[in-house]
Amino acid sequence: MDIFGYTSSTYVPPTQSYTTPLTSFKKSSAVPGVSLHSAIHSIAQTNFQDDLISLLSYVRTKKIPIIPISVPDVRCVLGHGLSFLVNGAEMPETYIDHRSGVEFPKGMIVAMKRSVVRDDMTDIIGHRMRVLFTEILTMCHPPLLAHPNIVKLLGICLEIEGPGISKIAIPVLVVECAELGNLAEVLETARKEERPFGFEEKLALYADVAHGLEVLHACDIVHGDVKCENVLVFEKDCQSKEPNWPKSRYICKLTDFGISTHTAGNITLGGSRPWQAPECTRDAYFTLEGAKRTDIYSFGMLLWRIMLDGDPFKSLGEFEGNTARDRREKRNDAIALLKQGDRLVKHACDSLAMSEKFSNQQLDILHDVMGITLTKDPSARELDIGKLIRLLMPNKWYQRRHPVSPQRISIDLNIQLLDIEKDFASFKKISQVAQRRIVVGFQRCTEAPAGQDTDGAAAFQLAICYATGFGVPVESDKCLKWLVIAANKGSRRAKQALPLVAEAFDIKIGDHVVIPKADLSLSSPSEDQGNTLSLELLETWPSGDKNKIGIGTEGSCAGWTMFRAAEACRYDIIELLLSQGIEPEVSEDGVTPLHFLSTWDENIAEKLGQKLILAGVDVNARAKRGVSVGGTPLM
Repeated sequence: MDIFGYTSSTYVPPTQSYTTPLTSFKKSSAVPGVSLHSAIHSIAQTNFQDDLISLLSYVRTKKIPIIPISVPDVRCVLGHGLSFLVNGAEMPETYIDHRSGVEFPKGMIVAMKRSVVRDDMTDIIGHRMRVLFTEILTMCHPPLLAHPNIVKLLGICLEIEGPGISKIAIPVLVVECAELGNLAEVLETARKEERPFGFEEKLALYADVAHGLEVLHACDIVHGDVKCENVLVFEKDCQSKEPNWPKSRYICKLTDFGISTHTAGNITLGGSRPWQAPECTRDAYFTLEGAKRTDIYSFGMLLWRIMLDGDPFKSLGEFEGNTARDRREKRNDAIALLKQGDRLVKHACDSLAMSEKFSNQQLDILHDVMGITLTKDPSARELDIGKLIRLLMPNKWYQRRHPVSPQRISIDLNIQLLDIEKDFASFKKISQVAQRRIVVGFQRCTEAPAGQDTDGAAAFQLAICYATGFGVPVESDKCLKWLVIAANKGSRRAKQALPLVAEAFDIKIGDHVVIPKADLSLSSPSEDQGNTLSLELLETWPSGDKNKIGIGTEGSCAGWTMFRAAEACRYDIIELLLSQGIEPEVSEDGVTPLHFLSTWDENIAEKLGQKLILAGVDVNARAKRGVSVGGTPLM
C-alpha cells in the first residue's frame, strides 16, 4: 500500500510459501539493537524475542503469514504441554497473505498454539515471547521447514489477553492440525479398540520420529522433550517411495520446540518425567553433545512405549494413592530408581518378552537398540540415529530424508523492521489493542540508545500510523512531526513523503523546520534532539493539486461510509461523518456500525457508541454475519 503517494518498490509474492533461507539485510534496515546469536549463545543473552515488534519483524522478514484473526473459532483442546496449550480451530473466512501468497480457505482446520503461563515465571511476558520465538526460529529453519517429519508452521495471529486497559497482544502460532491426534492418543485408541499396530507398522512410526530427530541433531538443535505427546500423527497421502520400506497408513511429525535449544554449551533442559534421561536434574548443565544424548535416552523410552502399545509401565504393577496424580508420582519414582540403578534396559527388555508379542529375532533387535539408548552412561548412547534405524530394520533400505542440507541456525541475523506500509493489507484487520501494542513497539525503537534507529525507520513507521489511524487516532500534526524526525535521521522514504504530506497540510517547509515541544504521542522524542531539526530539503516544493485532500481534514472522509469506517475502526472518519449529519446505515445482512462495538478500543467505544445511538443507529437490527451473528448491536 502506498500511504503517502510516492512510488515505492513493488512487492512480488513468492511462488512458494516462505521456504527459502533467510538472506542478509542491510544493517540500516534492521531492528535497532537486535542481533541474534542462537547457534552459540544462550537465548537468554539476547533481548530480541522479549519484544512484540521484534518478533513480528522477524516473522515478516521470513515471510511468515500473519493471519488477521484475534478470536479463532476454537473447537477443542488438542493438547497441553509444558510450553503450549493447543486448540483446534476453524478458519472463519478465506484469507490470502499478500506477501507469501499462502491461502487459508474458509473452513480450514488448523491448530492454535498458545504459550502458557506457569507459576514459576518471573517475567511472564518475556518468558512467553522467548518460548514463541524459539518455536518460530526452529520451525522456520529451512532444513526443518522442508522436512516431512517436522510439523509445519502455517502462520501466526495475535490474541488479546488481560482486562481493561491492561490488555496485551500475544502471538499465537498457527500450525498444521493432526486430526488423528498425537502418537500417545493414537496408540491408546488402537489398544482400547483391540486393533494394535503390527511390528512393521510400529517400526515405520518409530522411523518417522527417528528421521525428524535426526535432522534436528544434524542442525545442532536439541529437542529436549521427546515423547509420544510431542509426535503428531497424520494420514499418509501416499505410500513411501523408499525401497523395501515398511508400509504404514500414517506419517509421524515431531512438534513442540518451545524448550528446544540451539546453543553450544551451558545448556539447561526441561523435559517430562518419566521420559527424560536420569542425568536431567533441575540444576544440571550440558554441552551440546551431552544434551543430544539426553534426547537419545528419551528416544529409547519412545521405542519401548510404541512397542508396548503406549503402555510400557504395566509391568510395574498398580500403585496406591488417593489421587491419580499421587499414583503417577509414585510410578515415576519407581522408574527413576530403575534408571539410577541402570536396570531399565533389563526391565524394558523383560517386559517386551513377557508381552508375548514379538519373535525371538525381534526381541534381539529391540534389545540391541535399547542397550545403546537406555543405558545410564551417556557416553555409551549411540548418537548416530541412522545406525539405530539400520539396527531396527537390517533388511530395509535406509536413506536420510534431507530435502535441504542440514545446517546450524544462522549465528547473526539482521532483521528488517516491521513495515506497516508493505503489510497494511494484513495488519489493518487486526484488533485495535494489537495495533496499539505495535505502535508502542515503534515508539520504543525511537527511544533506543544513540546509534540504533540510525535511519529513522521506526519514526517513519510512526508517521504511517498517525496517517492511517493504525493503533492511534489520525493526527496530521503528529504524522508530520514524525516524518520530520525520520527525515532528519536519514530516512529516504520520509524525505520523499514529507513534501507531499506538507503540501496536503498546506504547510511550507524551508531549510529548517521548528518542532514545538508539544507531546508527540505516547511520549516525546528525546530532548537531546533539540527543538529544531535541520533538513536538507528544498525551500519550496513543486506545486501540486490544490484540491488534494489533507489527512484528518473534513474532506478526508470522501469515499467512506459509516459502516466501512466502523468495520475498519476509523473513529476519526465516524466522527467526521456524524458531524456532517450522515445517518448510520444498515447493511443488507442486518449489520450496523454499532455491531462492531466489541472490536473497538474500549476507551472510545462507549462515547462513540452513544453518539451513533443519538444519530439514529438501528439498535434492533439483527446481524446475519460477523462477530454478532443473530444478535442486535447491544446484545
